[in-house]
Amino acid sequence: MAESIIGNRTRDFWSEVKRRSGGKTQPPNAIDNAQGDEEICYMFPSKYDELYNSVPYDHREMNDVMQEIDDLIDTKCNRGQCYYDHMVRARDVLKAMRAMKPGKSGVNGVISSDRLIYAPEELAIPDISVQCNDIS
Repeated sequence: MAESIIGNRTRDFWSEVKRRSGGKTQPPNAIDNAQGDEEICYMFPSKYDELYNSVPYDHREMNDVMQEIDDLIDTKCNRGQCYYDHMVRARDVLKAMRAMKPGKSGVNGVISSDRLIYAPEELAIPDISVQCNDIS
């Protein structure tokens, strides 16, 4: 596979992995230094926070958006006047991941968008996240 990719620069590593594996892989038993489902479960929020905070933004604008959301929650959602389903489901996250632009890197190059875009579903959203109630 390496020779094929080197010989043809238009081929992408992660799409090649997905093509060759047929999208069928087992969820990992270890991620970074976390071993087993429970440790991975507890590591997930910190990794999400790291990824979420890896993009620079205007703090004043973000505070305005957060205040607007809080106001809407108080005036609509908490009073039964909200028409939206606020449940984030695994398929919603997967759809968003597949819509990412390829070739982008995360904090210190740890998680690239290609890794998320081309990862098999079993790895992209591990069952452990459902068990942690992070994603339902």
